[in-house]
Amino acid sequence: MASVDTDMVTVSVRGEARAGARAAAAWLSARGLAVAAPKRWDVAIVLESISGERLALAIDAKEWSFRFHQGTLQSWIRVVDLPVVNERDDFALVANVPPLRGLGALVQRLEDDHQFTFRRQQAKVRTNIAGAEAKIRLWVVAAL
Repeated sequence: MASVDTDMVTVSVRGEARAGARAAAAWLSARGLAVAAPKRWDVAIVLESISGERLALAIDAKEWSFRFHQGTLQSWIRVVDLPVVNERDDFALVANVPPLRGLGALVQRLEDDHQFTFRRQQAKVRTNIAGAEAKIRLWVVAAL
């Protein structure tokens, strides 16, 4: 009678970072920023126009997202793997979400389509990355 080897082998596969996390990490690196805790950083940026439009951008170690408000309408898009609608997409933006590095094109399109201008110099920036605010503000003014 032949013996059967019943030893089990457990294989652990380390998951690759999702698309949103990779984009966020590349964005962080392109700003010349480093973090002490790579899984626990976040950036929040809010742009407003004189006429009341608002764009909130959130970038963190796992994903990035933006929420655009105009009056009672809003679009909230999150990018973890692919862009998805979070709650609503009144402006039908999910179909044309650029990569994070090209977000300025979307911002320009919103301004052109809806006839307003965000006040980039007055952007609100919040982050838990020490010493990063000036570099983030420079990106807001230059790239958005």
